[in-house]
Amino acid sequence: MTITSYAQNFEDVMLWRALKHIDKGFYVDIGAQHPIIDSVSKVFYEHGWRGVHVEPVPKYAELLRQDRPDDTVLEMALSDIEGTLELNVIAETGLSTAVDIYAERHQAEYVFEYQRIKVQTATLKSALHSLKGQDVHWLKIDVEGFEHQVIKGWDSKVLRPWIMVVEATIPNSTETDYASWDSIIIAADYQFVYFDGLNRFYVAKEHAELVPSFALPPNIFDELKLTSNSLMCSEVYPQRLQKEKELAMQLDDVEGELHFMQNSRSWKVTVPLRFMFDLYEERGEGLIEQWEQFKDQFMENSRSWYISIKLRFLIDELCKIKSLLTLRNAADFLISLLRAVARQPFIKELIFAMLDLMPNLKHQVLQVVTPVTIREIVFSIDDLSPQAAQIYAELKQLHTIAGKKNAHIN
Repeated sequence: MTITSYAQNFEDVMLWRALKHIDKGFYVDIGAQHPIIDSVSKVFYEHGWRGVHVEPVPKYAELLRQDRPDDTVLEMALSDIEGTLELNVIAETGLSTAVDIYAERHQAEYVFEYQRIKVQTATLKSALHSLKGQDVHWLKIDVEGFEHQVIKGWDSKVLRPWIMVVEATIPNSTETDYASWDSIIIAADYQFVYFDGLNRFYVAKEHAELVPSFALPPNIFDELKLTSNSLMCSEVYPQRLQKEKELAMQLDDVEGELHFMQNSRSWKVTVPLRFMFDLYEERGEGLIEQWEQFKDQFMENSRSWYISIKLRFLIDELCKIKSLLTLRNAADFLISLLRAVARQPFIKELIFAMLDLMPNLKHQVLQVVTPVTIREIVFSIDDLSPQAAQIYAELKQLHTIAGKKNAHIN
């Protein structure tokens, strides 16, 4: 099963690997921060799990309530004593801390401004006393250097998570800092099983069957995908958005051109032409073969070939279309077609010049259309525009050349 990893360092992937067999489990997230960004619990919530979030920053506590209406959100800090403390809030980050020296360091090194607010505190034992005797499948502690105080306030006999995950480095650093609290967890009959460079993972001795799940780091067999908020996607995701934008613009251009083509006068005028060539292909009169023979008589770099390129493309494309009409009404349709063409002098002249170049096709058209109809569409070359007259003259010249070559061959 593919899962979406939201956590900053794949903590959720490791926990899911160990606990995915649990249906609708329970978690405790201490220092939960944002309900989605860098969230360890989000993937579990998506799969039906529920739990408790402990978050002292008012903004994030409210976001958690909005995103997790059926979870419990405790807006407080945990410590080893009851009362209040001053929390250094660094806005829009997960670096808010009760340790003054760390807040001052963030300000000096990263220009992160902080604001001090008073928050309520409770011990882990008292805050989660209602969970006594309940299975807590995992508990995570990420309190930016205040882990020792939180763990000192824990009663392992009241609350025994199957797995504990504790941030084990100095905030925003690779330097480890767990010596003061690691022994407390080990003394509570927990086994250290994994360090991911940021967190230490512990498994309760009574759930030793989970230990093998931590033998390897996250890998392809965990079937995970990342979100756009992941730091590991910070370069790739904007590029993907840009590519999607470009493709969407290209699609809009193509759809616009197609809409224009389908609604333009030239497209509508060619509909009868497409049907005519369609009809003769269906009758098996060899229209395509005749046209191919005609094309082969001329050099592709000749001026006439260049001028007639659009006409050739049209004929080539039209010959590929299969007719949906029956032969029974073909004659009536062709008569209507020619009458319609007669009202378009330029197109009419091109068609007649083309028919002159393909005698077999012309003969078949004359068999279908009555003499009266032919007389109806007779026109004068004087009706053509100068450009049309020039194209007509060149097509007639092509016809003459083809006739001479055929006579020479015969």
